[in-house]
Amino acid sequence: MKPATLSLPTLDKPRGQIRVLVVDDSVTARDLLAYIVNRDAALQVIGVAENGRGAVGMACRLRPDVVVMDVNMPDIDGYTATQQIMTQCPTRIVLVTAHQSVTEIANTFRTVEVGALALLRQPVAPTHCLFEEDAKLLVDTIKLMSEVSVVRRIGHPESDRTVRQTPTISPSSVTIRLVAMGASTGGPAVLQAILAQLPADFSIPILIVQHIARGFAGGFATWLDQSCLLAVKLAEQGERPRSGHVYVAPDDVHLTLGNEGQMLLMASPRQCGLRPAVACLFSSVARHCGAHAVGVLLTGMGRDGAQELGDMKRAGAITLVQNAETAAINGMPGAAVELGAASFVMAPDDIAATLLSLQR
Repeated sequence: MKPATLSLPTLDKPRGQIRVLVVDDSVTARDLLAYIVNRDAALQVIGVAENGRGAVGMACRLRPDVVVMDVNMPDIDGYTATQQIMTQCPTRIVLVTAHQSVTEIANTFRTVEVGALALLRQPVAPTHCLFEEDAKLLVDTIKLMSEVSVVRRIGHPESDRTVRQTPTISPSSVTIRLVAMGASTGGPAVLQAILAQLPADFSIPILIVQHIARGFAGGFATWLDQSCLLAVKLAEQGERPRSGHVYVAPDDVHLTLGNEGQMLLMASPRQCGLRPAVACLFSSVARHCGAHAVGVLLTGMGRDGAQELGDMKRAGAITLVQNAETAAINGMPGAAVELGAASFVMAPDDIAATLLSLQR
């Protein structure tokens, strides 16, 4: 019996300039993804593939601006297809997944290591109350990813690393007690690259706010925990940060630092349209840690955290900002530089080396 197909209306709209390849082994899911893409006048589906093998061939032949691809497919899955595409014909790749468990989502994040730019939940059916939210997120992500520069991946990601000289920071009598990090688009890969260079006994606790699709924070933390020596977990209400540990903001709450050094999770209004927001973390660290902290602002669209990183700097903290050459999107770090909020502007490897040098 033939699989059921999703009957969706044909939209008579002018074709856009962002060319999209849709890949999914489910006919229903392919139709839905294509419908969502094609109903936006700025986007155009230029091809559909039913498996990862077809995705590699079509990506190299059609040269789309963005590939939207399912993770879990027979024959060649989304991970292997991403790896092959990024080696043979580098393309911006957005992965979608229907997985819901923390373990499954953590495994999905492996695609980031080989070049995927974003991970999203598989959109729900048009009859579902969350359809428009899912559809908007997918379309907005495709448009944003279309602006990102792509880099060819050859072999394992580790082979792309180069030896860098540790930046010189003047010795200080101040003990660093906390590292606060913020990232958005392109952040997972950069955070993983930085954390992977820190030893298990790294003495300074790290708090992270990463803008990420709802439902993915737990899997993101688990993936980081599996791919670095530090212990990584979701932050918990009232918990005190410990050395050798990294704490990730959970879904839909702001992660802040309390006046007694404890972590606070707050469902207060969105900042910069976001929750969690980097701004809330940096602001609280500026108030309660002053010069005993390091602020790190990484790749991302918009200005979240830029002004508050300046607050940290004025409070005496060391502030590190990712350079434009390595940032997928230079919005957040660029805004910080523009505001004079950066003590140092550097590549991710240099950020890792700097953090190592600040231990006592």
